[in-house]
Amino acid sequence: MELRLQQKKAIEVLSQANRGIIAMAPGSGKTLIQIHDSKRIFEQSEEPQTVVVVAPRILLASQLSFDYGKHINCAKYLHVHSKIGKVNHYHTTDKENIRQWCEIHKEHHKLIFTTYHSLKKIYKSGITVNTYMFDESHNSTSAGFHEYVKKVSDNNQRCFHFSGTPRFSRAPKNPKKTKKPGMNDPVYGEIIVKATAAEMIKHGYILKPRVISHYLEWVEERTAQHDATDILNIIKTYNLSKLLINVRKTSNMMEMLSETNFQESLRELGYDLLHITSNYGPVYNGKKIKRDRFFQLLDKLGESMDKKYVILNYSILGEGINIKSLDAVLLLRQLNLIKLIQTIGRAIRLSSEDQRAIDNGSLKACDYMNYLKPEGLVIIPVYDKRLLEQSKSITTTVEDVYEKGELPIMQV
Repeated sequence: MELRLQQKKAIEVLSQANRGIIAMAPGSGKTLIQIHDSKRIFEQSEEPQTVVVVAPRILLASQLSFDYGKHINCAKYLHVHSKIGKVNHYHTTDKENIRQWCEIHKEHHKLIFTTYHSLKKIYKSGITVNTYMFDESHNSTSAGFHEYVKKVSDNNQRCFHFSGTPRFSRAPKNPKKTKKPGMNDPVYGEIIVKATAAEMIKHGYILKPRVISHYLEWVEERTAQHDATDILNIIKTYNLSKLLINVRKTSNMMEMLSETNFQESLRELGYDLLHITSNYGPVYNGKKIKRDRFFQLLDKLGESMDKKYVILNYSILGEGINIKSLDAVLLLRQLNLIKLIQTIGRAIRLSSEDQRAIDNGSLKACDYMNYLKPEGLVIIPVYDKRLLEQSKSITTTVEDVYEKGELPIMQV
C-alpha cells in the first residue's frame, strides 16, 4: 500500500491509541488507514482478532468490503445488513446467526461490515469485538444510532471514529439541554488525528475546488425536460468527461430518464450513464446491475482517460464512496454543510493519470499547470435569487475550508 505522510502519521497514532476521532478531509485516504491498521493487528496478534467496520449506508459498507478485500485475505468476511446490499460474502441480520458464524470461524481473524442501522444486531449478538472502525462517524450522532455506538464503545476498548466533517453538539456536557448528541460527546474521545483540506491541497494529495455559478433562464416551473436540456448544455459548455449529479428528487430523475431523450442524447455524445438510488439500486446504460459490478465499473471508467460518463444520484454517492477522476459535481439541490463538503470531496481527487505520473516521477506533485486535471469543478445552476445566494454561500465555505484550512464542523 502506497501511503501518504498524513496516512503514515495517522497509522502510527492508531497503533498507540485505543479510541479517538480521525478528522481528515474527504479524499485524504481514511479508508487505507483503516485497512492498514486492521492488517497490522491481524499480523501482529497471536489470538484471532475481530474488526467491525461500520458505515452509514449499505452501498458504502459494500465498497469498504471491496476495498478491504484488495489488501486483506487472512480474514473471514461477514456482512450484517439487509439483503438489499447482497455481496459475495455471507450476510445476515440475525443475532444467533452472527454468533454462530463467529463460533464457526473462532480460529480465524474476522472482518464484519455493517451499517449504523444494523449495529444493534452486533451488540445484541454478544460477540467479542476487538476493534471498531466507525466510518463517516458524523452519521453516528443521528437519532437511533448514537445509543448503540455508545453501548458498543462502553463495552469495547478500541474504537476509532473517522470523519472529514465532524458533527458537534452545542451542549455536549449538558445533554438535558439538547436532544442532539455530537462527536464532542466523551464517548468518541478526543481528535487524535487532524488533516485539513488546505493541508492536503498544499501537499498535492487533493485538488482545489472551483465553484462555478452557471446562470439559466428563469421559468415558472422547471420540468424534467428543463433538467435534461440544462445538464446536456453544461456538459458541452465545460467539456466535462466525468460528471456526478445530485438531482433535485429521485422522482425528477426517474421522470427525466423515462420521459425525455436524455439517455439517447448522452449515448450519441459517447457517454455511459449510471444511476443509483436506495429504491431502484444501481443501473448502467439502462440495465440493472449488481452492486459489486457497479463498483467495478466505477473503477474501470475512472481509470480510463478515454471513457466519458454521467452518474445520477440523490445523495447515496455523496459520502464516502470513491469515484475516480471526476471532472465535476453538479448540484441541482441545496445541501447542508456536511453533505456539501462530502460531495465536493468526490470531485477533488486526483485523476488516475495524474496519480500514476506522480508515482512514476514523470509529474511533480503540485505542478498543477501540467496536471491533466488541475482542479475539481463544483457547478451550481442559478435561475433565481435563492440559488444565487446559495452559490455565494458555497463559495465562502470553499474559501474557509480549502484555502483558510478550517475544519468543517457542523453544530447541532
